[in-house]
Amino acid sequence: MFKELGVKSFILKAIEEKGFKEPTPVQTLCIPALMEGKDVVVQARTGTGKTAAFAIPAIQKSFKREGIQVLILEPTRELTRQVDDEIMSLKKFIGLRIASVFGGSSIINQIRNLERGVEIIVGTPGRVKDLIDRGILKLEKVKLFVLDEADEMLDMGFIEDVEYIMSKLPISVQKGFFSATFPQEIMDLVERNMNEPEHINTIPPEEANTFTQQFYAISVESKYGKLKELLNEDGKFMIFCRTRMEADDLFYKLKMDGFRVLELHGGHTQKMRNMSIDTFRRWNNGILVATDVAARGLDIKGVTHTINYNIPEDIKKYVHRIGRTARAGHSGVAITIFEKRETRVIKELELITNDKMLPFESQDESILKQIRTDYYKAKQQNIRNERYQNSRNSNNRMSDNKFTGRSTTNKSSGNYNKNHKPYKPNRVASVS
Repeated sequence: MFKELGVKSFILKAIEEKGFKEPTPVQTLCIPALMEGKDVVVQARTGTGKTAAFAIPAIQKSFKREGIQVLILEPTRELTRQVDDEIMSLKKFIGLRIASVFGGSSIINQIRNLERGVEIIVGTPGRVKDLIDRGILKLEKVKLFVLDEADEMLDMGFIEDVEYIMSKLPISVQKGFFSATFPQEIMDLVERNMNEPEHINTIPPEEANTFTQQFYAISVESKYGKLKELLNEDGKFMIFCRTRMEADDLFYKLKMDGFRVLELHGGHTQKMRNMSIDTFRRWNNGILVATDVAARGLDIKGVTHTINYNIPEDIKKYVHRIGRTARAGHSGVAITIFEKRETRVIKELELITNDKMLPFESQDESILKQIRTDYYKAKQQNIRNERYQNSRNSNNRMSDNKFTGRSTTNKSSGNYNKNHKPYKPNRVASVS
């Protein structure tokens, strides 16, 4: 129960109104740690309740009329707005003031909100940095700093801005880093900026996918027809395209063919993007055509299908795309439609999804033959690379021991602290 985590009555009332019964694993582990004033490094997927995991302590630690006490950074405008909405609903019965700051909206209005006085700020790195440089945003009273979607911050090139913002925070500020993955660059950021953080992992290694993956090898001429066939069933679909132009083209085709469809990409105004997201959240059945940047990190409940109408240029984006479905333990379907010329990419997708050959459907047996050939070659090359790397590491260790008389620790292995101990969560959530 939330009460047992030390959550105060005015937040408990809001939680009850939202219909939350039991805390999720990330909330159970994270809320007490943040309440106790610890720095935390939290590995958790979007859709597992992580926003409330830091929002509840943020609200409870803030006091009205004492200046900005909490700063939360998000990688996109949509996520900023999403987190702002969540905090607003949780602080319903206390008079705290919150402001969201991001590009694409009037900076004048945002400055006015700040000048009226706020206790909690949610914003994107670029806009927060701009407001600091203008002398508008004063951070000397901040008690809690949250970096959300840290791996996305890295992918989008925001780490320099993040470090600049962190340099303006009080030395004593409490920090929380939340991310689905922790690349080496983020680990280095943790090591440089956090004080003996508690590591919380809610993604156990044995976690199984709760979604089914389907691959369709299709000729260019048959591609749109296959998509329409897939859409002729009830469900809440997110369709991903590489570019705005491709998204626009697909959106208008589907609309002309009578589908219930919305569109989301960076070429739209912020007002249009907000309307599309809000409308799609309300729908039980329908389609959202989106680009990767616009839909990054969005937590939209009830998505039953994600469809890759174009294979992403960056393979890592595939994982983020298919993660839009099967949220919080629910099942879903992740579908990829690809052309013959894209078989070289499919072998990589296969290797990052548990190294398992997944079922394919094709009108052309030659496509399947090419996939199987590419996959086998890639797998054999992967084995050879591993053997070579293991042999090289073994030789390096022997050389190190010869000259130093002791083994060495490789920093690139993913160390979090100055003693270069391997990353090991202090607490791991059991996810049933």
